[in-house]
Amino acid sequence: MDCSLDMNYNLTDGRRASRPEPAGGPEDMTGRDRLLDEIGALEFKLLASGLPEQTSSLLDYDLTLQQLRVFAFILTRGQMPIGTVADALGIRPNVATGIVQRLVERGLIERREDPDDRRIRLLTVTDRGLALVDELSGIVLAKGRELLDRLRDDQLRQLRDIFLAMGPAQSEPGPSEAEAGRA
Repeated sequence: MDCSLDMNYNLTDGRRASRPEPAGGPEDMTGRDRLLDEIGALEFKLLASGLPEQTSSLLDYDLTLQQLRVFAFILTRGQMPIGTVADALGIRPNVATGIVQRLVERGLIERREDPDDRRIRLLTVTDRGLALVDELSGIVLAKGRELLDRLRDDQLRQLRDIFLAMGPAQSEPGPSEAEAGRA
């Protein structure tokens, strides 16, 4: 089986990666659907190009995918009880407890007493966990900078504007909006 990547297939078994085919088959795909598939595949290729550097740091911490999911969830949402993590990630509480215990043993998260309810233990990322994030961020940013350095200034401005358009709504105008207002 060919495991190479193209814009319509994943790396593991050749099935469509982006979304189910339209009811009438691939011929019913709109131009927008094909464009979204192509962009998704290109995005995946860019992300995958940095995986060797990123995964070497993760291997040093001996993390499974489930442990990484739990760690990332706590990192991005702040301290919380283990039940919240289990519910949000769709895993059984006893499974979440085992995953958390291994993250605690690796020094990436810790359990703290909830000051409002001493019966509840809150999970929070440790300094060692933040150091892992800093290390991975440095690798990702360096790879991203390497890729961005290939673009012309006008392409960089376009890319910035696209990221701004895709991001969450902002209360203050971003750089491109401020520039447009002055024009």
